[in-house]
Amino acid sequence: MAEETPLLSKQAAALVPEGAGKRRGILASFFALGAGSCITFNSVVMAVAYFKEEMGPGVLRKVAVAHDSALLLVLVVIIWFARVPSGWYPALLSGSLLVGLAFNAFVLCMVALRTAAPEALFLALIAVNGLATGVLQGLGASLAGQFDPYSAFSGAGALVLSGVGFGILFPCLTQCATLPFAATASGSAELHEVARIGAMVSAGTAAGACLLALAGVRLLMRTNIFKIVLAGELPFEEDPRRFGLGELSMGALLKMGEHAVEVVGRRVRSVAPYVVGEFVNETCIVFLMLMSPLLPMASGSSKFWSHYLATILLAVTNIMGFAGRMIATALAMQCEDENGVAICTPDVPLLLSPSRKLKRKGLVAAVLLAPLPAVIALWYRQESAEVPGIPDSNVWPVLLYGAAAFVSGFTVVSISEESHAVCGFTHMTPCPVVAQLIYLCLNLGALVGTILSFVLIR
Repeated sequence: MAEETPLLSKQAAALVPEGAGKRRGILASFFALGAGSCITFNSVVMAVAYFKEEMGPGVLRKVAVAHDSALLLVLVVIIWFARVPSGWYPALLSGSLLVGLAFNAFVLCMVALRTAAPEALFLALIAVNGLATGVLQGLGASLAGQFDPYSAFSGAGALVLSGVGFGILFPCLTQCATLPFAATASGSAELHEVARIGAMVSAGTAAGACLLALAGVRLLMRTNIFKIVLAGELPFEEDPRRFGLGELSMGALLKMGEHAVEVVGRRVRSVAPYVVGEFVNETCIVFLMLMSPLLPMASGSSKFWSHYLATILLAVTNIMGFAGRMIATALAMQCEDENGVAICTPDVPLLLSPSRKLKRKGLVAAVLLAPLPAVIALWYRQESAEVPGIPDSNVWPVLLYGAAAFVSGFTVVSISEESHAVCGFTHMTPCPVVAQLIYLCLNLGALVGTILSFVLIR
């Protein structure tokens, strides 16, 4: 049964005014902050055509484990233990973006000078960037949580998430733009040169995104609401219903007393099956992505495929995953009014408003079938791309990755929406406790998927 403990409404809070001209700049700053938090890592991943030639086909797995383990460590500290003083926000956010900027400058110089950094150094720098990513995503979400309830406008949290999606999608589009040049390349040397230029463009655009995010942080620090935050004057009450706003962490919440512990425990028990589903779904799709540089080519494939099959598979995965998440989000918003109140009725078409029971069955099926694409990819690799009775083609893995990514993206948003619903919240008024549990499980799933790739792929 849903809890009868709504979040403090926006109307009940004292709204902090901002100048009319600042509104667009503030919202754009949150979008830039979300994009800047993850674009650096994704630019490296999407430049796999270059890095696997320089560091070997296993580089993607090594990069992922270094980044994901550091990111998860920071998130655990922020969510479960730390109570970050508001006065630290400017230095932590700006410093983390400067880390990303410095890493992109390092990659840009390394690629431009045609030199390869020692693998240990490169992975260490990836790990440092993972720490910075964790700080940006954890504190960025907290900062957005302070703006949405107390500023005279909404949408900061949604724009941070949209920016993260852009930070994943844009490096894919950048690399896709190089594919026509790679397809017409005459040999391995020319293909490698196209890949090198693509890596430089990815690093350069990621550096530009970090600079825009830095400018956005500076703008946010000058807003009226953040000046009040720095002064410690926002009315943060010791109320577990409002967890997630301001400086509170999960650890701080659990110290508020028996009622807070009871609220958290009840919600954790309610959403446990859902967060397990998110974990399984993320583990499987990350494992599948990390197999991309290790899949065999169809017989008679050109040099283009040997260089760019992994790039195409990763781009298709990210683009189709993004499409699945966007469609699931649009369908979820069809069932809510502007205040986040459910408006679905039995008269609404099944596509837009499936019954709760049918929807849950579909999600269970999606989670149970999540390992299937990875199993097929492992079998395809064992068969060296020669499947009896099926024409030999590189199109098959592309279709497999695209379908798996779309279902995975749709599932991750649908499970999130359903897990909030069982606690009495909606897409527009989410439960911060549930949101942070899901975020932890997604990042844990990414790390476990990476570790499994070392165990199962030889």
